[in-house]
Amino acid sequence: MSHPLILKLSTIIMLMSYDTIIIMNTIKKIYDPVSIKVLIEDCAQKKDLCAEHGISFYISYGTTSILFDTGQTDLFLKNSKTMNVPVEKISSVILSHGHYDHCGGLPYLLEKIESGNLKKSNAIENSNAIEKSNAIENSNAIENSNAIEKSNAIENSNTLEKSKKLNIYIHPSGLKPKYSTKKGAIESTQKRYIGAPPIASLTKYSINIIKTSNPVITDEGFIVTGEIPRLPENPEHLTGFVQEINSKATPDQRKDSPNRIVLSENLKVLADPLDDSQALILPTPDGLIIITGCAHSGLLNIIDYCVKLTGIKKIKAIIGGFHLLNSSDSELKTIISALKEKDIEIIAPCHCTGRRGQVDILRAFPGTTRILATGDSLLITSNTAIKSDINKLATDDSVLITSDTTIKPDIKKTATSDNLLITNEHLVLILFHGSRNKNAINEAKRLVKTLQDIHKDRWIEIAFLSTGEPNLTSMISEIEKSKPEKLTIVPAFLFNGTHLQKDLKIAVELMAPILGKNNITIAPPLGEGQDLIALLSKRLTESD
Repeated sequence: MSHPLILKLSTIIMLMSYDTIIIMNTIKKIYDPVSIKVLIEDCAQKKDLCAEHGISFYISYGTTSILFDTGQTDLFLKNSKTMNVPVEKISSVILSHGHYDHCGGLPYLLEKIESGNLKKSNAIENSNAIEKSNAIENSNAIENSNAIEKSNAIENSNTLEKSKKLNIYIHPSGLKPKYSTKKGAIESTQKRYIGAPPIASLTKYSINIIKTSNPVITDEGFIVTGEIPRLPENPEHLTGFVQEINSKATPDQRKDSPNRIVLSENLKVLADPLDDSQALILPTPDGLIIITGCAHSGLLNIIDYCVKLTGIKKIKAIIGGFHLLNSSDSELKTIISALKEKDIEIIAPCHCTGRRGQVDILRAFPGTTRILATGDSLLITSNTAIKSDINKLATDDSVLITSDTTIKPDIKKTATSDNLLITNEHLVLILFHGSRNKNAINEAKRLVKTLQDIHKDRWIEIAFLSTGEPNLTSMISEIEKSKPEKLTIVPAFLFNGTHLQKDLKIAVELMAPILGKNNITIAPPLGEGQDLIALLSKRLTESD
């Protein structure tokens, strides 16, 4: 039975190519609020959560719970436990494509569900056996018969419950071996396996593999696109991915694929077209929610195809990896220009979008962009009311490397922190690097507490650029709520190094749409002032 809040809408589906029209089943619009919880993303800024390169989203609405991708390992399961997300209740797993960072965690999920079902099944069977035995011992013949009949019915129901299989939606090509080549060079014979777990290792579990060469419309309302047609004018993202490197090629084998590159008489390389790259569609009354994994087939191709597939032109949200990290400036401009024409309410670039892509999108769409990290969530309602517990960009050193030409904020600098204003509308943020050592974090907090006690008429807060709470990105979310008239960032750094030249600038780019660039000031680093020289001289004297 369909959920009462899902309304059926008959529509024509464009299938196979943009020129072929096939009538498919009815599309169901989802009226329930859609909750998306980020179990895995490349960054994590919340306590007790871990990140890895990959994506995993837990998506729920009404009585439906599904999983979109599983990350590389079992980290998404560990995070789900910390986040109190019941992944064992999902009915389906949608795999965006056959790369390890999107489906590597699948065996861990299946093992968890299988072991959980086995324990539950054993407990029910034991309970039924005791109940049945007691009923026979304590009842007359008629009652015995009824008890046995009732017990059989329970057992039959349990058998049906146990036989229910988890649906796995994946394109057939997603199950093939996949490799990446050294530094993305298709000609390189130095390959690394980046494919899905072997299918043989999955067949022992109670699963139903649904191969999505073509679109699939489900009873729960969600749609899996299957293979996405590609238009020549739209960028794709395929560089460096191969299906096969074979040193025993024969001449006739060279002709079996237009993507095959022959390097020598006995060497062939089959480029991976990534035709398994697919997307998830959640049709709502306010438009389509589109979830992507890596968008290898091209972000614009995905959006255009989802519109043609459903007949619904309005895009409510586009969320996931956009694979823009290696895109040229011209490609980024093309994509952003096209997105501006589509009036999208929520744009959440994650994972392989890359920091440059995220910042460029945020610049272009400051009011609609959501930068998500592991542990974040979005609640998307059908009346356009959107609640998000996060709107931030993680600032881990390893992922915030960008060129100086990428970000050039127009920021006025004060000569010293003594020039700071002292109104309650002026936030002074003391910024430390951060540390995994709790004692170091506590020292920094004690220092700022002392400053707060001395300057009680000033609004002073602490933040950490890297490891430490509160981190700068969570502070951005607080700034968005409190909206001070002015913000001055005082870096507790000795010199103007990479963290201040690059990492801090990215954070400022995130705050600029909230406060305005002219209302943000960065004080200079502590530097080689006389106070520091005096302190170092004192330490030298103490060492004698």
